[in-house]
Amino acid sequence: MDMTNCRIAEEIDLSVIADNFRRIRSIMGKSVSVMAVVKANAYGLGVLPVAETLKNAGCAGFCVSCWAEAEPLLRFGMPIQLLGGVFDYELVQAVRHGAILGITDLETAKRYSAEAVRQGKTLECHFKLDTGMGRLGILYRDAPEIIRECVKLPNLACKGIYSHFPKAYDGESSFAAEQVRRFLGVIEASGVKFEKIHMANSDAVSAFGRTHEPPFNYARAGIVMYGPFSKSAAELGFKPAVSLYSRLVSARMMPAGWSIGYERTRILEKDTLIGTVSAGYADGLPLALTNRGHMLFRRKRCPVIGRISMDYTTIELDGFTAEECRPGDTVTLIGRDGEAEIPAEEWAELKNTHVYDIFCSVSPRVPRFYR
Repeated sequence: MDMTNCRIAEEIDLSVIADNFRRIRSIMGKSVSVMAVVKANAYGLGVLPVAETLKNAGCAGFCVSCWAEAEPLLRFGMPIQLLGGVFDYELVQAVRHGAILGITDLETAKRYSAEAVRQGKTLECHFKLDTGMGRLGILYRDAPEIIRECVKLPNLACKGIYSHFPKAYDGESSFAAEQVRRFLGVIEASGVKFEKIHMANSDAVSAFGRTHEPPFNYARAGIVMYGPFSKSAAELGFKPAVSLYSRLVSARMMPAGWSIGYERTRILEKDTLIGTVSAGYADGLPLALTNRGHMLFRRKRCPVIGRISMDYTTIELDGFTAEECRPGDTVTLIGRDGEAEIPAEEWAELKNTHVYDIFCSVSPRVPRFYR
């Protein structure tokens, strides 16, 4: 990419995101509408360009965590569903602008109803069931009775019902299948006819076909839109949409016995060409890359050597000469350079985390570029 005037930059390929989304729609089938999860600033990638891309690719609306994330999306004129809890200070605007809210208990439904009545509006709501996530929602065994009470409340259009998987990437696992049984049992026992029924998240999109079939007619796609971050997603042809680049600041031949970085975690065993890269943990690089990670320079994997600093990282430039390594040369942190590649999952594995964390940790001081 063109890094003119940038010391570090993140590149987001919007065409790949669009292609990934169209692939999701194809997998889910024509009977399932797919909502795009763009919470946390589209997982740190920039919500407005990503949301516009997904609208043009045919998403049925957007899912976010809270009202502050919903407000910038109003310009697109699409349905917006708040997946999390809604506080009183958010409720007035959420009702006013027609957000779709989740009912997590009877008292929450009463609050929604009272505000909708006060504003003279009808509020679309979906029942959020806890079928095994243990985080938020109506416990499935209590849900039929609570649902029947909620649908009696004025000014609520209880059109939907949904739940969430803690683990669906292994497909028809016994617990995920049990969650589906619990969920469908609630629908049957409640006696309510719902227009929108959804459980499929990113993992279920790529690995749990039962959630693509009736009565399910909606899905919520998140991280799978941005890359193949599970084995099943890779097998289905999803592509990575995000790359991260920086620059070489210097390349110096350092003598054997010299220490590199804070805490002197690396002592050179031989004379070594050391490159200093203009990126550090303040930009979102995990400290776990210290003496373990790699970066790409001129199509070659170069090991990180010494501890990651706030603004800089040092790499070993074995096989190069100082004359070949010019200040300003591009270094690939995440992405591909020729046949060599460092996927975001590699960072996640070293950090003992997942790709969500890697993307959301990229600092606001890192400019985002879109192509």
